[in-house]
Amino acid sequence: MDWVEGRIQRGELTAVGHRVVHGGPKYSQPQRITAEMIEELHQLQFFDPEHLPEEILLTEAFFHRFPI
Repeated sequence: MDWVEGRIQRGELTAVGHRVVHGGPKYSQPQRITAEMIEELHQLQFFDPEHLPEEILLTEAFFHRFPI
């Protein structure tokens, strides 16, 4: 994220893509990240405890650092 911020002006970033493999039945299509989505993804961590928690952390970090 520091690398991205060092190369763009605030407000220039329009999208970040990240594929979350285990999004359950509700999150199977591309969509904008919301606080509700992140909370629901936390509830699905048991599907893939080796990968999903870290994917959620990355998603949360971008959500908070580059708000809409």
